[in-house]
Amino acid sequence: TPLNESYFKNIAKKELRAETVVVNKAVNKALGLNGGVPIKNGFTDKFINDKTLLKKIKKQTTQAISKGQSFQEFRQTLKTTIQGTTDIKGSGGLQQYYRNYAYDTYQKVDRLNQDTFASELGLRYFIWAGGITRTSRPLCVLCNGKVIDKVSYSKLKYSDIKTTKYKNGSGKLMPLNSGLDETWQPMNDLGQYGCRHTKNYIADSVANQLKNKWIKTSDLTN
Repeated sequence: TPLNESYFKNIAKKELRAETVVVNKAVNKALGLNGGVPIKNGFTDKFINDKTLLKKIKKQTTQAISKGQSFQEFRQTLKTTIQGTTDIKGSGGLQQYYRNYAYDTYQKVDRLNQDTFASELGLRYFIWAGGITRTSRPLCVLCNGKVIDKVSYSKLKYSDIKTTKYKNGSGKLMPLNSGLDETWQPMNDLGQYGCRHTKNYIADSVANQLKNKWIKTSDLTN
């Protein structure tokens, strides 16, 4: 929030104390926090109490005992399951799952921060920022460095995306450079899982000067 406050203060040319209070409330609500304490059944509480890892460990423990594995063998099996190894394709899925989940949560909180400040200040346009890497998704390649109108972009749904190269079915452990899936929420996710891009909101006057860089929703729906 302090980083976003500093960014938006330069656009608004004023202190943003009241706006920052609104942003912090929005973030705490989204994360299910009350004074830093997780609210029962809220997002943070559910994340902390996720039993995915525990179930996997219990299953492997039972299998190790039934097969007569030594403790050292079992320890190595468990390490491979969680951390992975270059010798076994697809190993380390649990660590990847939790890393992606935590990373995406941070990204979504940052985007919520940006959206709330923008709404408080009446800003409509943002630059899809962050650059391109070898694992960039097709949607991110299209939009990187371009101006997005949040009003039209926020109305998009997965079913609206007609161009097949931008969509890819389902599965949270898809390769980073794959397409969108049906859980995509445009304003929260941008390019979806593992997306590193942010929204750099700009004044309307700046957006109008950059009309040659606007992304139209028709670029995605036709």
